[in-house]
Amino acid sequence: MPVLLAVFERSDAIEACFDEEAQTMLEEPPEPNVILPLNGMDSASVASAFGKLASMTQTLAAAGALIEMMPGNERTEGARK
Repeated sequence: MPVLLAVFERSDAIEACFDEEAQTMLEEPPEPNVILPLNGMDSASVASAFGKLASMTQTLAAAGALIEMMPGNERTEGARK
C-alpha cells in the first residue's frame, strides 16, 4: 500500500488505478488509515491538510522515539552496553 496517494478529483484516473491495484493487495485496510482531504484550489484547505499531516508525522516521530527508549528494545539495549 502506498504511503501517500494524491487524487485530484473524486473518481479520477489515479483513484481508479489505485482501486484496481488495491483489489490484489491486502484483504484488510492498514491501520491506522488517514485520509486528508484538500482542495488544491483553496489555499486554506491546503494549509489545513498540511498542518494535519505535520501533526501526524510529529506524533509518529514521538511514538518512534518512545519505542526506542522502552526496555527490551534491541537498539536501546545495545546502546546501553
